[in-house]
Amino acid sequence: MEIFGYVIEGSSHHVDSLGNDIEVPAGAVQRMSAGRGISHTEGNTTNIPNRYLQLWIRPNKFDTEPQHNWHQFTREDKLNKFCNITEKLPIKQDARLLAGIFTDNYIFNLDNNRHYYLYMVTGTAIINNIDLIEGDGLSYDNESILTISNPNELEIILFDLV
Repeated sequence: MEIFGYVIEGSSHHVDSLGNDIEVPAGAVQRMSAGRGISHTEGNTTNIPNRYLQLWIRPNKFDTEPQHNWHQFTREDKLNKFCNITEKLPIKQDARLLAGIFTDNYIFNLDNNRHYYLYMVTGTAIINNIDLIEGDGLSYDNESILTISNPNELEIILFDLV
């Protein structure tokens, strides 16, 4: 599996059989390619509450060497635009993980030939004329535009999939 750890608040302590032992801070995303196998633990080792999403994608290549890396993304990287997380943390699949923080209305072009899954990390907004709140998700097929209206400090993850 291709596994993303998306740290929303606090931090996540990652230890694995590759020798990594790191504290991944809020705003960072880690990617682990399980490949032939990797053992690992994730957890909160501080007194500060954390919020962490783990997102899995099936790879298109199997029996590969396991890998782990991470990147710190800033608010500016995602403010009123989608940041392509998979540019910094590439995966073995024809897929992109996009993330954005929106305070203004926004229009994003979608490819009709691809599939999309949107997850509301925080905030509220009207997306393609549907009222959404934190924790909501939508899938899109045969859509050409994603319209974000009336965002209230909204953070979104958008999967772009074959």
